[in-house]
Amino acid sequence: MKYFTRDYWLSLQRGYVPPPPERDPFRLYHAELEVLRGRLDPVAFGFFAEADVHDGELLQFTVIDGNRPAPLGEPAREWTYEPGYPVRAGLRVLDADWSGRSTTPRCGGC
Repeated sequence: MKYFTRDYWLSLQRGYVPPPPERDPFRLYHAELEVLRGRLDPVAFGFFAEADVHDGELLQFTVIDGNRPAPLGEPAREWTYEPGYPVRAGLRVLDADWSGRSTTPRCGGC
């Protein structure tokens, strides 16, 4: 993880000392997320901004390309074009469930 690193976690185990604002992982994360707001579907943005899966157990994570000629394990169908390059993502975490659809899957540098 870019902001919530192992070193940050280890520093928390020695007692909490707030980092200076320019190194606060929460501020840095939310600042970068704001830059991406216009490129993310509102549901996806809401998840990354608000979801709390702190002690959750990842059960399933899927990403499905809407332009794919066929689901894995099935015969291919004719290739189609769907405007906006639709991508559907789903995340299931023990005690939480989120799914959404993003029409802006391209995120150059993230």
